[in-house]
Amino acid sequence: MPWHVYVCDGTWAFDFAGWTREDDLLAVTREQSGDIESVLVTSDLTTFCENNDHRRPDQFWADPRPRAREYLTRFDGPGSPRGDQGAASVIGRSGIG
Repeated sequence: MPWHVYVCDGTWAFDFAGWTREDDLLAVTREQSGDIESVLVTSDLTTFCENNDHRRPDQFWADPRPRAREYLTRFDGPGSPRGDQGAASVIGRSGIG
C-alpha cells in the first residue's frame, strides 16, 4: 500500500510540506525509509482509494476537497504564479504495491 502520495511535473513534487524537487523528496524518503519505489498513479481518485485502502472524499464527515483546494492556494508553484498541475505519484516500500 502506498504511504506517501504526491503530485509531480517530472521535476517538482508537491506534498503536504509544499513544493520540493522530486529527486530531493525521494532522497530524503530513502534516507528515512530505506528501499522505496515511486509509482505513477494512472487510475481515477475513487479507484485509487479503493485499491489502496484510502478513504474516498465521500467517506469523510465533510467533503475534504474544498479544504484541500484552499490549502493549495497557499503555495506558489515553481516557475509560475500558481504552479502547474502534474501527475500523481506514490512512494511505497519496495515490494509493496
